[in-house]
Amino acid sequence: MTKKTAAIGMTVAIAMASALAGCGTGGSDGTVITLSANLIEKPGMDAAIADFEEANPGVTVQPAYAAQSDRGPVLSTQIQAGSGPDIVGLVGGSGAPPSVFQFAEGGKLSDLSSAPWAGDLPEFTKPAVTFEEKVSALPSLTYVVASIYNVTLFERLGLEVPQTFDQMVAACGAIRDNDPDLIPIAWPGTSPVYIIDAIMTAAMGEVYAQNPDWDAQRDRGEVKFQTTPGWKDAVEHIVRLREAECFGPSTASDTYQQSVAQVAGEQAAMLIGGDILLPVVRAANAEAQFGIFPLPGETEEKTHVLLDPAGNFALNESSQNADAARAFLDFLATPEQSDRFAASIGTVSRQDYARSSDPDVAREALGDDHALLAPYSSRFVLNPSYTWPSSTIVSALADAGQGLFTGQLTADDVLKAADDAWDQSID
Repeated sequence: MTKKTAAIGMTVAIAMASALAGCGTGGSDGTVITLSANLIEKPGMDAAIADFEEANPGVTVQPAYAAQSDRGPVLSTQIQAGSGPDIVGLVGGSGAPPSVFQFAEGGKLSDLSSAPWAGDLPEFTKPAVTFEEKVSALPSLTYVVASIYNVTLFERLGLEVPQTFDQMVAACGAIRDNDPDLIPIAWPGTSPVYIIDAIMTAAMGEVYAQNPDWDAQRDRGEVKFQTTPGWKDAVEHIVRLREAECFGPSTASDTYQQSVAQVAGEQAAMLIGGDILLPVVRAANAEAQFGIFPLPGETEEKTHVLLDPAGNFALNESSQNADAARAFLDFLATPEQSDRFAASIGTVSRQDYARSSDPDVAREALGDDHALLAPYSSRFVLNPSYTWPSSTIVSALADAGQGLFTGQLTADDVLKAADDAWDQSID
């Protein structure tokens, strides 16, 4: 490992720690609201808590932060037992545990339909937080999986931002031709969310644009992943990138910290990841300029931008502090707090995503970092996998998709895994 790589790695670790780690706020007097949230949400949530406590003397919000994968099993045990935190941060729909539908189905979440903000939710957020016609959570954050790229490096190599998938593949070849040791695309192969989102982004153009009712037809057994050509085309995007030598030798085993270190250390030109990683990359390398662009479809017309509903905060039906917890959710839902929360971790607020549907204001609504997404604002869509019957389908698709990086599995293997999981979920 070079000194530069080691230094970048250390900087990334420090940046991650400052963004993710920390302890909760406590207090012994008055009302105490307990809250469970994802680690990545800590900066914005801590700021919101401080504002709320200042405006509500005698009320303390006590957060606990942990990685999403660690929170799921703990929350399941607690909430099923009728305990757990007053406010619970969840993944939208049934996308991945801990999810809104997972707990709403068991009657473990309070109905928030009468909340002052519930009637103003943007259309794209509603399917992710509405269960049996009841609003079960406040959608506070929306992530986008895109390509983070080194603008400085692109300019030096004379590269244009890819606007079609063929151009993305060609960019890999151009990068290798200029510098054989430079990884065209860093991809955290151990992070399921980035695998599933890349496949789903391609599927929007290859499957759902032609057949918006595909999910309902799959439920009825009228179609399958394996018999839908568009699904094979979508999955094979990863195969085509691998065959074009777009990936590094460790992609299948790379964590997102390692992938961030690669692009920040200028060992990689691009990074497939969430927009929330852009501030981390910048913090690790202030000398280069970085930006994001949407994952391109086969054509510009087939390019879609998937919106992932995260940071959905629900009220535990067993809460002993329901009134205070509702007041905090109402506070967090205000446009001012929503904007601050989103900006704190590098995303766009739900109201600005809603505004961006107007092409005349899309560029201004999205801001500088997301400017290259603006031309596709009419094709911003909720990730369909978040409303699939079970998170096990998503897991099966992502787990099998990891084998595409090494060539151990084929697109047909991935599609069969998804079909098997879907069939099991509706049996």
